[in-house]
Amino acid sequence: MNTQIKITMKKLILILLFSSIVIGTHAQEPFNPLADKEITQEIMRSVVILIGLYLISTFILTLIRLFLTDRLKRTLVEKGADEPIITALLPKNKNEKSEALKWFTLLSAIALGFTVSSFYQPLGIHSVIIMTVSVALGFLAHYLIMRWLNN
Repeated sequence: MNTQIKITMKKLILILLFSSIVIGTHAQEPFNPLADKEITQEIMRSVVILIGLYLISTFILTLIRLFLTDRLKRTLVEKGADEPIITALLPKNKNEKSEALKWFTLLSAIALGFTVSSFYQPLGIHSVIIMTVSVALGFLAHYLIMRWLNN
């Protein structure tokens, strides 16, 4: 008799547990993470931060690679190594200076665009226009600097 009471009590607890789960899930609205503005803004912030970190780290690594390649070339020339050995040891990418300069001008222009657009609150379509113009001016500055360096 005692075991019968335990079994019915277990059944009663299980029935109450499952019914509370069913009632609780039925009472909630369907969860749509894109409809929640806070989650969407947090996702956008995270994506922007990750892209910014990627761009900055790529820029820094390019500068370090450029510095170390130049240092290796100077050391090999000082030691009197043959030209085929020097060309075999140095990386084949010849436009690293142009890439580093391009990233510098582009990131500087983006920073300037963010600075200018922060003065004009609330953010809207004019902020997009300011950023577009600043990126275009960054590419123009890169072109003018490269043309000046090649002459």
